Amino acid sequence: MSQLSEEAVRLINEHCEKILKQQKDLFAELNIYKWALRTFFVVVLGGSVFGSIKARDYIDDIVASRIQKQDDLYAAAILSTAGDYRRSLELFDRFMIAAAGSNSTSTGLFERQNMLSWKGVSSQQQTLVFIYLVTTLAGISDQAPNGDFIGKHYWTALLNDPGFRATFLTSDQFDSNLRFNNNYGLGYLRFAENKKDVETGLGYLKKARDLTKDQSVLKGIQANLGYILYMLGDREGAIQELDSIIDWKTVNYRFADLDLKTFPGVEDYFWIRLWKQVLANTDDFGIKLKDLYIEVQKRHDLFVLDQKTASIDSLDSSEKKVRFLETAKNLVLSVQSALKEGNKDGLKTNVSPITLPTYENFIDTRDQGGAKAASAAKDVPQIRSTTLRDAWKDQKGSVKVQVEFEFEGSSSQWMFVQFDQKWLIEDVSGNNIPSIVTDR
Repeated sequence: MSQLSEEAVRLINEHCEKILKQQKDLFAELNIYKWALRTFFVVVLGGSVFGSIKARDYIDDIVASRIQKQDDLYAAAILSTAGDYRRSLELFDRFMIAAAGSNSTSTGLFERQNMLSWKGVSSQQQTLVFIYLVTTLAGISDQAPNGDFIGKHYWTALLNDPGFRATFLTSDQFDSNLRFNNNYGLGYLRFAENKKDVETGLGYLKKARDLTKDQSVLKGIQANLGYILYMLGDREGAIQELDSIIDWKTVNYRFADLDLKTFPGVEDYFWIRLWKQVLANTDDFGIKLKDLYIEVQKRHDLFVLDQKTASIDSLDSSEKKVRFLETAKNLVLSVQSALKEGNKDGLKTNVSPITLPTYENFIDTRDQGGAKAASAAKDVPQIRSTTLRDAWKDQKGSVKVQVEFEFEGSSSQWMFVQFDQKWLIEDVSGNNIPSIVTDR
């Protein structure tokens, strides 16, 4: 899930401090009025000691109660910014209970009426609740007994609240606000009940992506977008988003070789719930996610390969690549046949000059051991597919190409070099011989 940048946190804290200062000024005024009211009550109640004590306690309770509510609200906002969403929601809940004048001691995090009461809450405080409650609900990870995330009733209440809708949805005040769009989108996803909710959340995440200029924030949003697009059936869109966030310079491994748990989000209940419960997929989420990353890597490899081959005349188009792979396949088949039959002349026209001695030595060694007839009777593996993996020019300007050959039950990498306008196999160490002449 995406995190706030340092700049976003700074702006949030400044906003809190601004409103908090206004409230502190109000508290200072309350302290002045508190003593004035105490004097008033002494006069009204006849100056009795009992009356003075009761008046003082009554006024002090009012002020203390109001200060406590403000403390809960601003502490909840700060905890939301810090990522302590569970505690933030508890304080928001306590603030809302106090604001509504309820005597309930329940935190109400699991079930409550789907309406918000703004009794005793200023318009500034309402806006503060809206902003940080959306942030808190977007990030909450604790689950209720029924499998939903806690605070769902608050999410429903926000969506139904006229003030929230007027401030954030029907006006354009927050339309270009990155933080709101990202968190509102994540909130829709976290509390989604159907595909329409997921699609709504996707729309807000796309808007957030288009608004951000911070690369670290952008990557987090694009990661979430990639997963949601894939879940909704847009595989191409998902591949595009995920490809753009991977630092390919640091990837020196194949995704196909990694364990399922390596992939981010594969065990995250947020994604599993969307995949299985909301969108009713029966396939294993981890396996499908790994397949997606494997496809992303394949697409990236092809993109890089296209860039490399663009400067190689013999490989600078799709048609030329197809012709080359057919040539490579025929070369391997020819060498396979030559090795079986011990035909050194057949090798000379198919392998590079520096490779020829190695392959000839294989034939000589085998024949000296009297194994020629046995070798000819071996079941030679058949080529199932060929894939262009890499291409470059060496220091001498010679074009070299790496091709992956898939045989029945195995695969191997083969090198080809362009020698005097002709393609030849280059395998100085003879590592490829066992893949084409071996017992099956």
